[in-house]
Amino acid sequence: MKREKNILFILTILLLLACTACYRSTRHVTEHLSQAEELIWAAPDSALHILESISTSRHLTGKEQADYALLLSLAQYRCYISVSSDSLINLAIEYYKDKNDADKKGAAFYVKGCILEEYTKDIPNALLAYKEAEMCIPDMNEKQYVARIYSSLGYVNKKSFHFEPAKEYYQKALQANIDGKDTVAYASNLLNLSTLYYTLHQADSANRCINTLIDIADSLNDLDLQVKIYNNIANRKIFEKNYAEAEKYLIHAIRLSSPHFPDKLSLGLANLYAYTGQKEKADSLFTHLLSCPDLLVRSNSYLDLLNYFLASHPQEHSYLNHYITLTDSIYKENRAEEVGKIQQKYDNEVLARTNDQLYFKWILTSVVGSLICIIAVTFLQKKWRKANALQKQIEELEEKKKVLTSSSQENERYVIQISELESQINDLKNEKRRLKYFINKTKESKEDKEDDYSSIFKTYLSITKDKTYDKERERDNLRQWLNLTNQNFTDKLIKHYPVLSKSNQLMDVCCLTALNLSIEDIATLLGIGERTVERYTSDICKKVGLSKGGKHIFVEFINSTLIPQHYYKIFFLST
Repeated sequence: MKREKNILFILTILLLLACTACYRSTRHVTEHLSQAEELIWAAPDSALHILESISTSRHLTGKEQADYALLLSLAQYRCYISVSSDSLINLAIEYYKDKNDADKKGAAFYVKGCILEEYTKDIPNALLAYKEAEMCIPDMNEKQYVARIYSSLGYVNKKSFHFEPAKEYYQKALQANIDGKDTVAYASNLLNLSTLYYTLHQADSANRCINTLIDIADSLNDLDLQVKIYNNIANRKIFEKNYAEAEKYLIHAIRLSSPHFPDKLSLGLANLYAYTGQKEKADSLFTHLLSCPDLLVRSNSYLDLLNYFLASHPQEHSYLNHYITLTDSIYKENRAEEVGKIQQKYDNEVLARTNDQLYFKWILTSVVGSLICIIAVTFLQKKWRKANALQKQIEELEEKKKVLTSSSQENERYVIQISELESQINDLKNEKRRLKYFINKTKESKEDKEDDYSSIFKTYLSITKDKTYDKERERDNLRQWLNLTNQNFTDKLIKHYPVLSKSNQLMDVCCLTALNLSIEDIATLLGIGERTVERYTSDICKKVGLSKGGKHIFVEFINSTLIPQHYYKIFFLST
């Protein structure tokens, strides 16, 4: 018996020790993950060292395993450690895809996109991951991840020759950088946006970006980014044949990177020497560059030398340009088509979500209207019962009055009672008239509202589902629907731009565009040609003071009236 007690005591002690060890181990892992998360952006090598020091990493489960996979994948990426697959980050994605944590879910898809883009060169699947991350942005609080997601989408679209979407994504990234007060990331995205403006031949916008970069470059803490900025400005000046300015910025970049400046600066210096007639210095630098280990620098060096040769052979230059143009167009078509399909898929999902939100608003409006009607009916019933009770009191007082007035002994007390009763009767009659008037008005208002809501919604369904629109009969219903579901859209449009209210055709185009209808659908509904609709949109842009009148500008103007803050940010950055 005593032996059994001793064994039981020893087992209890061992169990307590095991529980204590497990608790300490769990707390140890949680502390290490928190430390790594704090250092992941400022010191990724330190974060990687902390994560690798977790000895129990293979035994982690659940949230700890997902956080470990996310942080380790991000640390390896930021430390330029190549990985062969995305199997590690998929652990985090599998855990967070069904969880209500938008920050971690968006971060996991962002890191997966980075790995696929950088190491496996799988651009379509990288774009899919970035788009999944973008879907999480409305619920994300981490502005740093938001900016990087937009920046990565801009880069992928730029490389796939989707320049307009790339520009929009870079502009969104800049706004996220401003919100997050990340100056270095802001400068990097601004540099990418400036090159995109040059590609789109928007020289004024590009020059504004360059001037902003010149103003903030010296205040940046990232020396490599400073060198990159000045080198890009110098190359742009060489392209513009402004060699004096190019030499100034190139020398400044070389001074910042001394004593071992990179080969990219040497390439810029070689081009500058070649364009300014310093052939010996240019040949010496090109000889060095053609043997450097950086393949991109070597290829650019051969391209520059080829351009110098072809400058004196115009016929060969023409043949080469034709060849490059044709091969580029083939590559652009294939890449743009592949990326465009992915982009269209997610655009359709956003449109479907918007329609669902409108339907939900209509359902909510109907439910609220029904509740109001029920409350009104209940209130009217109470008032009606009160009015009947008052009527009975009036009848009883009338009887008392007759009894008092027919009495043979009229004295002063009876006279006073009669006068008081008459006063009460008059007050009750007035209250009765007031209640009847209120009841009648409430009934009329209820019937009118039910008829209005029904006709308004029927108009919306006939336009969006049946594709039919009676301009004269349904114009007011369409405008009331936009007022109900889009925060008084029609009233705001008329208030801020009264010139549009003078033309029913222009107002119809604005209202139908607010329902996310295409130009073809609008032309069919109004019974006019598509070019007429495009002319109307151009007229609207001129009347509201927009300098350009394209379809894209017009749609942005309508969206600005639907969601004012978002349009203001986009418009501000684009100008």
